[in-house]
Amino acid sequence: MTSEAPFNILVTGANGDIGRAVVALAISKGHCVFACLRDELQQKNFVPNERLRFLKMDLENVESVRSAYRQLDVDLAAQPLNCVIHCAAIQSPSCVEFMDPAHLEQTLRVNTIGTMVVMQEAFGRLRTSRGNLVIASSLWGLVSGPAVAPYAPSKWALEALIHTARCETRGMGFHITTVNIGAVRSKMLDAHVVSVKQMVAGGSEQMRSLYGERFAKHIVAAKLLEPLAATVVKVACTLLKIAAKQQPRTRYTLGIDAKVVRVISWLLPQRVMDKILSG
Repeated sequence: MTSEAPFNILVTGANGDIGRAVVALAISKGHCVFACLRDELQQKNFVPNERLRFLKMDLENVESVRSAYRQLDVDLAAQPLNCVIHCAAIQSPSCVEFMDPAHLEQTLRVNTIGTMVVMQEAFGRLRTSRGNLVIASSLWGLVSGPAVAPYAPSKWALEALIHTARCETRGMGFHITTVNIGAVRSKMLDAHVVSVKQMVAGGSEQMRSLYGERFAKHIVAAKLLEPLAATVVKVACTLLKIAAKQQPRTRYTLGIDAKVVRVISWLLPQRVMDKILSG
């Protein structure tokens, strides 16, 4: 598979900011795209194109993921699936001391277990085509900090799952690549800030007393980082370039913040990192 040759690509989370950008860019380059949507009504957010097809996929439902892949096989009509770009995930902030266990369970079902099923279904198909599985992970798969529970735990678990899968499938002819993405200048960043504010406002008086100031600093830091955040187009271009490589690396770090944090987390003691990340 080369970047010059059109190929068949499956994009999960296609209705998200990054997913839509990946779909649009891939189509512009002549690729055939199978866009996975949780709700069929989301199709209205896309410009119709003969190279764009839709699949219904809800990562919270294992059978929904498997059903989407079965429909993909029908739509491909014996053509190869050359790559999967996995963008789907959910994110909503919480505070560990006051987090509802159901909140963590739902996030793990989508971000970790759902991704596992996406991987399981992709392996055999990509083994046949000698293709690439590109998983859009996060800076919060490398470190953690205030207000990113349960998202960060789901990404840490995902990192281990991916590493295990790479070791188990080594030499089988396809590649699994993790992309740790930092802040992205998009609706997602704005939504995170709004969600943190709502979490604090809707929390108990005790939670606000104990954590309000810390979460306020987190919001300030997020807004300060916004000018350094990668654009959605930059992220989409990077994901698509990786997907088209014959020998992609096992990991890429995208964004100034993600690159800096990755380096200093190697160099600094954990106590110092905790102080930096907690504000």
